[in-house]
Amino acid sequence: TPYKKRKPIARLPDVGEKRPAIASHVGSKSHRGEERPLDASRLVSTYKYLNGEEAQIWDEAMEDAFQSTYTSPALLRCPWIVTLTLIPTSEVVSFADQLESTPLPLPASRTDESNVVGQAAQSFNVPAPQDPDTPYVGYIMGNLRLPPNGIKDPESTGACTQVFTVVRCQPRAFEVAYGDPHETEGSLHPKTAQRFLLSTGDQFRIPPGNAYRLQNHSETADCQLAWTIIRPRASVHGSGEASV
Repeated sequence: TPYKKRKPIARLPDVGEKRPAIASHVGSKSHRGEERPLDASRLVSTYKYLNGEEAQIWDEAMEDAFQSTYTSPALLRCPWIVTLTLIPTSEVVSFADQLESTPLPLPASRTDESNVVGQAAQSFNVPAPQDPDTPYVGYIMGNLRLPPNGIKDPESTGACTQVFTVVRCQPRAFEVAYGDPHETEGSLHPKTAQRFLLSTGDQFRIPPGNAYRLQNHSETADCQLAWTIIRPRASVHGSGEASV
């Protein structure tokens, strides 16, 4: 970090599951029927690209966990002990084709609407530091797919903040609805909800203590969303956390 000198760093060997090597040729269309993969032959001949999902990165929130006392074999006859900051590999990339999606629950209260539910997948889950004085927060990231006429039923964010990006959908076919803040916290009523129609590339947020509902009104196209749940600091963990 630019504001604090770091301790000596011990580098660890590469670990973790490996993906197939990066292709250096032009392939066929992707599974989504979109553009062909880039011919990366010039890139891979100039730089090193990792094939897995992990890398050695600095994480200020986890600095204490990285610190370790280490004695070099070359110094076994000397009374010197070196304290190093061991940086393990961490998952920093999440490939879409490696994620496992789970169907959202279909509540019994949904009787006069579509019975189509979405599929959610989690890519990262970083817990909030336990020290209430730390400036860092935890977060969860993932994606959500709503099939045509798919619904994500009303849910409160609790003490968390949720942020969504509309990755792909039929223009103005995706609806986000917010509960009326004058009503009971965490509730959303159809007649008083505040609704928006969004398109590909749009973003929206749900601050703590609000209820929201999602729906894909398209009859033909999926709606793909990317989401992040920002957890509160340790001092307010008792307020509860949200889920997708």
